[in-house]
Amino acid sequence: MPTESETIADELLQLIGGHRTEALRRLREQSISTGKLHVLMGLAALGPLTMSRLAELRDVSLPNATAIVNRMEQSGLVERIRDGRDRRVVVVQLTEAGRNVVAELDFVRRRQLVQVLDAMAPADRKQFADGIRAFSRTLTELASSETVDFFNTVPDSLRPEPQPVVLPAP
Repeated sequence: MPTESETIADELLQLIGGHRTEALRRLREQSISTGKLHVLMGLAALGPLTMSRLAELRDVSLPNATAIVNRMEQSGLVERIRDGRDRRVVVVQLTEAGRNVVAELDFVRRRQLVQVLDAMAPADRKQFADGIRAFSRTLTELASSETVDFFNTVPDSLRPEPQPVVLPAP
């Protein structure tokens, strides 16, 4: 039987997943794949990155990251520049067009959130805001705690049950 927190987490993931799928569909119509979107958002959040760091963050091989960046460069979303201190180092950064795509995505997501929040009853909106703020505070506290590692630890309660492997009959 899932805990209340697990049930809420599942509902939140399902809600986010549904909206993410719609956003990705719209981006694909503009020839922006999920891989390109991850690069755009990473560069927007972290600034210029070396190809090796970009590949590491995307958890792909360097040739794979290079191919994505090549296509993005051809589309005018990113540019490669030489590091001023070491000309052997090449970094990738957003172009104005790339920044515009990120800004448009942020604008659309914000507008959608505002529409939903505006449609909520004032008391529900306040309760939601209080909950989000409490969640944010707790997340910040846990993330700064040395006892919790969000990126390398999965609690047993969140691990999926192993599924038996069923092989087809010969």
